[in-house]
Amino acid sequence: MIIILEGPDGAGKTTLADQLLNSLQYGVRIHHHGSYLSCTPNEIQNAYFRSIYDASPTIIMDRSWLSEPIYADVVRKSPSRLSSNHVRELELAASARGVLVVNCRPPLSTCIKKEDEYVDTNQLKLIYNMYESLPTLLPVINYNWQQRGSYDELSEHLHRIRTGFR
Repeated sequence: MIIILEGPDGAGKTTLADQLLNSLQYGVRIHHHGSYLSCTPNEIQNAYFRSIYDASPTIIMDRSWLSEPIYADVVRKSPSRLSSNHVRELELAASARGVLVVNCRPPLSTCIKKEDEYVDTNQLKLIYNMYESLPTLLPVINYNWQQRGSYDELSEHLHRIRTGFR
């Protein structure tokens, strides 16, 4: 199973990754993905493929190719470095491993409170709005860690995936 954590800066992705690591307990590996600024499109795709094909039973990806078009548009002011073929190949590979995308969506004010050196407040507002709907055919669950029962609901969903019940 692959759990992809997406969302704007300050949304709690890394904190959620640590919580999931503790609650899922065995056979879990976290892969943190960054901006890959000096990489070619194929190198970027290969970094994600390494996560997808990791032999661990459960992979938690802190960011993925899904954030590429968002940050390309808002931060780099350029087209996505990954082509539709790159994205399709990644999504097919992830889907074969039983992927779930968790779109971390606390209120915008929560994300703004967390200081970030990578984006300014105006950029963060744009990024936050672009995460309203992710451009993917993969299954997505929205997650707000500030909403009561949200973590329990996410854990139950992940348990159903791990045991083969959707």
